[in-house]
Amino acid sequence: MIVIDQNGVEGTVVDDAALSPALETRLLVRFQNGKQVIVPKELLNRQEDGRYRLAASIEELATEQAAVARADTTSQGSIPASQDATGELPLVIPIVEERVQVQKRASETGRVELHKTVHEHTEVVDQPLQIEEVEIERVAVNRLVEEPVPIRHEGDTMIISLLEEVLVVEKRLVLREEVHVKKVRKEVHDPQEVLLRQEQVEVIRTPVSHEAMSQEQ
Repeated sequence: MIVIDQNGVEGTVVDDAALSPALETRLLVRFQNGKQVIVPKELLNRQEDGRYRLAASIEELATEQAAVARADTTSQGSIPASQDATGELPLVIPIVEERVQVQKRASETGRVELHKTVHEHTEVVDQPLQIEEVEIERVAVNRLVEEPVPIRHEGDTMIISLLEEVLVVEKRLVLREEVHVKKVRKEVHDPQEVLLRQEQVEVIRTPVSHEAMSQEQ
């Protein structure tokens, strides 16, 4: 049988036959520190793990027993301190103090169910876009030039000169026409439908009955 005192020192009960038959209410316990102490059975409390909790420390019991033994030696002369006149061990009455042990544990008071749903809705996205277009305009010139006319720009307009050789008394270049290329920017709208999703959570609480809570306790 395992005995643990208030300070956590563990000991083992020695066979009761080693004691006097008159000491039915006490046990001899040998602790790990080598001390042997007589323990009254009323100071032992059985724990859930099968061990016994001593409601005192071995130092307190040993001090009390030593004091009783010294008193017996003084009053009885040659009688051993560990025995009385009948050869039996002295009775030790320890001073007991009750202490409160507070414990806490988790208890289920309810349950929560989560249901997630997805809702769909349509939104119109209207983002402006830019488009470039080319306008071509032909301008008649019919003017003689001495050499080819290079491409030139006037603002946003690019002018390309078209030349033609004509047979005259002398050969000259005649500027027949010009092609004016102008960039025109326009803003157009091209609405598009975009599918968006949104999540929502539904909470359902299920209370626990008093009967289930009492069974857990």
